[in-house]
Amino acid sequence: MIKIQTITDVYPAIEELIIELRTVPQLKLADTLHHRMHMVTWTSGSELLEELQNIFTDTLQSSDVKFPAPIENQIQQIMHVIKRHA
Repeated sequence: MIKIQTITDVYPAIEELIIELRTVPQLKLADTLHHRMHMVTWTSGSELLEELQNIFTDTLQSSDVKFPAPIENQIQQIMHVIKRHA
C-alpha cells in the first residue's frame, strides 16, 4: 500500500484502496469512493476531502463492515492526513 505522508498522497492511496476493496469484496464502499472521486464535480478539493472523511468515518463506525487489518490501517492513515490538512 502507498505510504501516505502528505495530502497529495491521499488521492493515489484512495485509488489503490478502491482496487483493494473490490478484492475483499467491499463493492459498495469501492463504488462510493469511485463515484465521489470521478463522477461528482466538487467546488474545491477541501469539499472532496471532507466528503471522503465523512464516508470513512461512517464506514468505520458501522458494525456491518469488517476490513482486513491492512485496509483498515490504510483508511485510518488517509483519515489522519485529511484531518491534519483541514
